Amino acid sequence: MLDWVLNSKNKEYMGKILFGLSILMLFGMVYLVFHKYFLTYDECFTLGLIKLPTDYGIYVTSLDVHPPLYYLIIKFFITILPIGNSNYNLVIVSKLISIIPYAIILAVSATFFKRRYGWLTCGLIAFSLATMTGFFLNYITMRMYSWSVLFLLLSYLSLYLILTENKTK
Repeated sequence: MLDWVLNSKNKEYMGKILFGLSILMLFGMVYLVFHKYFLTYDECFTLGLIKLPTDYGIYVTSLDVHPPLYYLIIKFFITILPIGNSNYNLVIVSKLISIIPYAIILAVSATFFKRRYGWLTCGLIAFSLATMTGFFLNYITMRMYSWSVLFLLLSYLSLYLILTENKTK
């Protein structure tokens, strides 16, 4: 089995399969948001916090252990989208906002990693960032975890480019 994977043509094939599975997982996440509705206690906190005025929301967040950027991101999207006053719409939009980082990770994998390292690395990164240690559920939860994974990956890529190619933009 290992010989089959090490063949360069098979590496490309395996990477495409993993990347395709990652795209299916993205669609699965969106499906779960619309059809398998659930809320945790922390998500109720998020719902309450984003309904507060921005300055008071930042104050309340400073009393909590979580950074306010995630709540500001959700508040920004909610103010520009006409979702009405329904809590159901607010929950769906907030959960979809938590899926956006995985879509960006797929785009980064398909461009940066595929171009530099090939399909196998592209597929492995996209697939592993969705499946390891329960991240799949974190991407559909109204919390900052999915955004932190995205920011961590982008920070690593920036540091990598600075160290290897002296790119500072």
